[in-house]
Amino acid sequence: MNLNPDLIAYHLYPDILLRLFLSAFLGGLLGFERTHTGRAAGLRTYAIVCCASALIMMTNLYIYDTMGASDPVRLGAQVISGIGFLGAGSIIVTGKFHQHIKGLTTAAALWASGAIGLACGCGYYFAAITATLIIFFAMHFLKIVEKKLLTNDRNITFYIELDSLESMGLITQLFRSMNITIDNMKLSRPYLDASQTAVTYAVILPRRIKRTEVIEKLAGNEHVIYIEEAW
Repeated sequence: MNLNPDLIAYHLYPDILLRLFLSAFLGGLLGFERTHTGRAAGLRTYAIVCCASALIMMTNLYIYDTMGASDPVRLGAQVISGIGFLGAGSIIVTGKFHQHIKGLTTAAALWASGAIGLACGCGYYFAAITATLIIFFAMHFLKIVEKKLLTNDRNITFYIELDSLESMGLITQLFRSMNITIDNMKLSRPYLDASQTAVTYAVILPRRIKRTEVIEKLAGNEHVIYIEEAW
């Protein structure tokens, strides 16, 4: 068996161990952040995906180098496209009427862990480690910035169920009494009794009023049956 001297490194046991363990560690690092925030796809899932991606890339290179019977990036391309089924499984739709989506960050990070595994598998260590640190920073620290931005956001959307159609005018008056600008509103009656109604309000809050204050006032209103903040 004639091995290409430029690719011989991944045939050596120490290098095989390095690539597999490094990929499992880097994937596990991303998974640890997801586990810490209570996500279903966590430490084990990320470590497995990343390590398996490295193995697939190494296997592809091995086949190409020893048999010359494979495109050196074909299996890696299948990892990138095939990881979607795990990502889809981590995305859930929540909310009373399925207007909220969660799990997009987890799905994106799973896809990224596959790419990191491929980088480890072909020996691109510096890029794999750098990408892991950047992605970990985005997952952990940018979440704090994102939450801060959402808290200070003046634009907010409420889904409100009311005991009657006439009550909609009272809620509108409540918003105006608080100097809240109604940007848009949509009327609907999903799964409600004939006398009840549902309204989605897109509003802009004045700077002196906090979103929690508005939610408390709406929740305490006798005509409001249900209220939910839509993101």
